[in-house]
Amino acid sequence: MNNPVFDENDLKTFFSSNDTEKKDSDFVVMQKEPAKQKPVEVELKLENDNKVFPVPPPPPPPGALRKVENSFVDKLEFRPKSTFQTILKFLGTFVLIFIISFTIINGAALIQKMKYFYATDFRNQSWAANATIPTAYLNQSRIIIPKIHVDAPINWNVKEDDILKSLENGVAHYQDTAKPGQIGNIFITGHSSYYIWSKGSYKDVFALLDKLSAGDKIYVQYNGANFIYEVTNAQIVSPNNLTVLNPTNDKTLSLMTCTPVGTNLKRLIITAKQVAN
Repeated sequence: MNNPVFDENDLKTFFSSNDTEKKDSDFVVMQKEPAKQKPVEVELKLENDNKVFPVPPPPPPPGALRKVENSFVDKLEFRPKSTFQTILKFLGTFVLIFIISFTIINGAALIQKMKYFYATDFRNQSWAANATIPTAYLNQSRIIIPKIHVDAPINWNVKEDDILKSLENGVAHYQDTAKPGQIGNIFITGHSSYYIWSKGSYKDVFALLDKLSAGDKIYVQYNGANFIYEVTNAQIVSPNNLTVLNPTNDKTLSLMTCTPVGTNLKRLIITAKQVAN
């Protein structure tokens, strides 16, 4: 078979037709590619409202988180101070309640002390200026201390277990201690604190016992006679000190009460010697 022979014009015609087809095909392909759409910005709006949702705030600048952390640490550092202030407030409230309660419970005894202070220290007057010694009767026993306005019945020969009950009706003489006119130690006790829950009318009979000093007179009426004692000493001892009950070699009178007023922490002991009968 003989090979075909192409001249120059045939070749030009062939190549020109191919270029035309190629361009047409390229055109078709380009027409088929979808056009890229530009994104549409949409604003969200409330229904029936023209307000646009607010734009979220920008992120915090560098270092802002550090400031927040430092602020939190500062609060932690000041927490002990806040706790200390809370404790102080609690203690202050407790002390205030205690003072109010103490004043209410011991009001009568405290009033006696205030009256004594007003008359003696403030006005420089004698508290016993108008005091009188009543007549001693045979069947009546009393203790009278003019300086502090004490005039109370004496319950004699009281057992230790019956002391509190006996104090409802006056002062109590300890059993097995001396009697007026005898050599030995007459031991008498009385209340100093006006506890509202206690019974009787002599709950603060010895509230001013601490105002006695050397030379002050104490009168004891016993068996129709007046026995006069003169204060020689005052001391404060612990509640378990029983030596104050010991007998003496002379005619001694010992008076005991709780101190300070409103407590039973200590015992005030006033000692006196008989000077007349």
